[in-house]
Amino acid sequence: MSGVAAMQARVSAFVALVDGTAHPLQGAYPVVSDSDVVVTFEPGEASVDRVDQVIVRVRDGVYDGSGVQEGSVEYLKGQPSGAASPLPPSSLALWEVKVPAGVSAANGSINFATARTRRFTYTTGVGTALPVENATERDALPVFPGLCVVRRDTGDVERFWAGAWQAVDWRAETGWTPISRLISPWRSSPSVFYPPQVRRHGPLVELRGTIDRAPSTSAASAGTLSVPSSYLLVLPSWFAPAVTTRWAAADYSATRQFPLRVETDGWVGADNIGGIPSTADVQLDTIWAVG
Repeated sequence: MSGVAAMQARVSAFVALVDGTAHPLQGAYPVVSDSDVVVTFEPGEASVDRVDQVIVRVRDGVYDGSGVQEGSVEYLKGQPSGAASPLPPSSLALWEVKVPAGVSAANGSINFATARTRRFTYTTGVGTALPVENATERDALPVFPGLCVVRRDTGDVERFWAGAWQAVDWRAETGWTPISRLISPWRSSPSVFYPPQVRRHGPLVELRGTIDRAPSTSAASAGTLSVPSSYLLVLPSWFAPAVTTRWAAADYSATRQFPLRVETDGWVGADNIGGIPSTADVQLDTIWAVG
């Protein structure tokens, strides 16, 4: 939100999730405000500062008797005593604004940069960084390993791992990188579209492609390694996960799955490599966080 006139502020476009509270059977409503909304504030009280609010409100006639079904950005004037007014049902406070006593369009103005206080909580998609204003707001979050935040005060991206916040370089975008270290007799499967490839987006790594066994060890593709173990291929350490990661790899040409793992040194293996049929096209699709 930013000021556009003495008593007006512009609220930028946003997406919000608003809890329906007009009736016990209501759930949450996704609300999209797809353009800027200009909010006009009423003149201040004669002798006290007043707390006004900008809210997003949902009306659903099935539950609240309003006769409409809509979401809107609204202005909620504070009480004559200066206190903020109670929120109406099914609404979410976006901003509180301190309106100085005696202010009006003809007498002074509201400095929205200093008078506003954010009341909404940022949300984000799974696997992406959550915006926070500063370290204090970051430290108040309920943390879990892998939680990422982006600091609005510094622009830094940080990830919670091993009990502490760590800096993350989200500029690390490798693009799809061919996997050259296949372990004989495993090779890039000639029967499918994608060869084995890996790429990194900051702390996230994506693996894709399909491999199979060559008809004989001598016919294995160039770049394979002869290692008598339960491994299929080796990734550069740049892509290694923080902890050993396991997933169920599918057979491209059959309804079968095989338990695979990628270890902290980048080696990808199978717990029971002998249980993978020689005719299988092993599909390597998975994703993990690096250490």
